[in-house]
Amino acid sequence: MNCRSAGIKVVMVTGDHPIIAKSIARATNIISEDSETIEDIAERLDTFPELVNPRNAKAFVIHGNDLEGKSSAEIDALLRDYTEIVFARTSPQQKAIIVEGEYNIINKEISRSILCLACQRQGAIVTMIGGSISDSLAFRQADVRVFMGAISLAYEKAEADIMKRRPRDLQHDRLVNKRLLLIAYGLIGLLQVAAGFLAYFFAITQNGFLPSHLFDLRKLSASDDVNNLQNSYDQEWVRSS
Repeated sequence: MNCRSAGIKVVMVTGDHPIIAKSIARATNIISEDSETIEDIAERLDTFPELVNPRNAKAFVIHGNDLEGKSSAEIDALLRDYTEIVFARTSPQQKAIIVEGEYNIINKEISRSILCLACQRQGAIVTMIGGSISDSLAFRQADVRVFMGAISLAYEKAEADIMKRRPRDLQHDRLVNKRLLLIAYGLIGLLQVAAGFLAYFFAITQNGFLPSHLFDLRKLSASDDVNNLQNSYDQEWVRSS
């Protein structure tokens, strides 16, 4: 809200799923409470999104794959017509193009820099805020760069001591210890082996052979001298009729 009051347009560009991106955008007021996307209008009117007039929507959420087929003029129109925009499932290259706008050099692998390029082509001073390696292309294209590494570290501080918490023994525990081996092989491994044998015995019993009847069964079934193999219920299994 403070950014809008200062005349700053906030555009969200993320690699997250559109549903997640839209939820975060609403929680952070990138999409305001009274704004509707095309999907919101379609849901309210109980119709298909394709039947909604895009001009009736104030906010817009677009999938990164949909950027691939758009020209520079279409991207410019998108940034011009909507005040609240979320780009979801974007690749690092698309981020950079958003800053400047030359989409004709973009293919499926090139994504996030598109928006930086498009904003700059409209005369905007672009500030890129990010904190991962996927933002590097857009960072190079943007006019102002804000890296969130320090904030990311502060956010993860609460989980930094997870390897020091009980029952871990710092003096003796290693990546693989006796307790882990016991659980992996002694408990989980034995259960998996038992389940495998149980399934085998169940299937073979369904065909009339009890577990006690399986000893030397392979030798008898492969013998050319045995033509009428009997199962546990005295039923005969013959090689040929």
